[in-house]
Amino acid sequence: MKYAFINGIILDGTRNMKPRYHQAILTYDDRIESITDENSSSFQDYEVINLHGNYIMPGLINMSSSFGFDGKSRTSRLLSLPEFMKVNKIKKIYKKELLKQLYSGVTTVLSMGSYQNMDSVMNSYIDKELMDGPRVIAANQPIGFKESYLSDLCMMVSNDEEAGDAVSQAYINKNDVVSIMATDDIFHHHQMPGSLLSSIISEAHRLSLKTAVYASNQEMMKTALKCHADYLYMGISPDVETIDLFKQSNTVLISGLSPLINDYLLDADKTRLNKEDRHKAKTILQGAISCLEACMLEEIPVGIGSGIGFYVTHYDFWRELIHFKNFCHISNKFALYCATYNNAKLLGLGSVTGSLSSGKYADMIVTRENPLDRLEALKDPVMTISKGRVYKDITINKNIQIEKALDRIIDKLR
Repeated sequence: MKYAFINGIILDGTRNMKPRYHQAILTYDDRIESITDENSSSFQDYEVINLHGNYIMPGLINMSSSFGFDGKSRTSRLLSLPEFMKVNKIKKIYKKELLKQLYSGVTTVLSMGSYQNMDSVMNSYIDKELMDGPRVIAANQPIGFKESYLSDLCMMVSNDEEAGDAVSQAYINKNDVVSIMATDDIFHHHQMPGSLLSSIISEAHRLSLKTAVYASNQEMMKTALKCHADYLYMGISPDVETIDLFKQSNTVLISGLSPLINDYLLDADKTRLNKEDRHKAKTILQGAISCLEACMLEEIPVGIGSGIGFYVTHYDFWRELIHFKNFCHISNKFALYCATYNNAKLLGLGSVTGSLSSGKYADMIVTRENPLDRLEALKDPVMTISKGRVYKDITINKNIQIEKALDRIIDKLR
């Protein structure tokens, strides 16, 4: 299919992007064919899509998400179901939440992990056009450690042999990334032995698989950096050694402030966290922000993701951009660049998506307002284009209770 997107204002996703007027984006099948002067071009061979002065930019790229969570659901009852019922239910949930991501303007997403090999299953369905969804960088089932409370969600390992088997299974499952839970979440205190984390990362790299490590304390963060993990989720207040390790390892720090902010600022009757846990969330949030600021100051690569947590939905990635901007004191332009072209480069996809230029995938989002003026413009897209497929008249079934609570947080943090 050939499309000509005309009468739009182009934001190309590059670091110094400026609005470009009177240019048309021509696409052929899944790629951008060219960007040309509207007034000197003929579009007789194209289906013309008039953007009526709206803004068109690259699709958003979310560097941390998981499709089994919708912001409110608890997994315990689901995981207790018989296997065939569980798999069918999880498939339905994943399809629904992936579609929400796509409709919200996210055209590429790095998974933090899924049930068994569900990321790869979803990718297969999307590639075969059996369902609609964004491009998924598959992590499938994370690898955890035997003492963890996450035993129902992870492949649990306790020695090098089991670690090797788990990584081999990730390779068989067609993982793009091996997701490793080196610690429990911030409210639990168990952690993986450093030697075991080293074995998992080494074996993954031997099989040419990238690694993404969740570490909620300083010790495991440093261990992951010493082992040259490719991605590190969250971050803790860094010392001089940590910054040096980041520089030596070239590890990408992935921001995910939304879960911590929600744990700290949402009403206790919603999170069911006690005063001590809320204080812990505040302390970890301050440490994560400190790590982000230090890494950006030292030009260490930083990506943006929404993370997983209570009241973190699949259609609110724009909120993470606002938190990233506000806490790291950056411009709207830089936040948008980070969520598009910079994230694409950090995923090794900069040559095929993340910015608007000839030959790249036609991954785009259309908004009524200019997100360079207000990032809230990303909240309700007019249109999403993913690999050349056009999705108009978008309707996302949002949870009003969640939206109101999160809007109050945005207002509180202004």
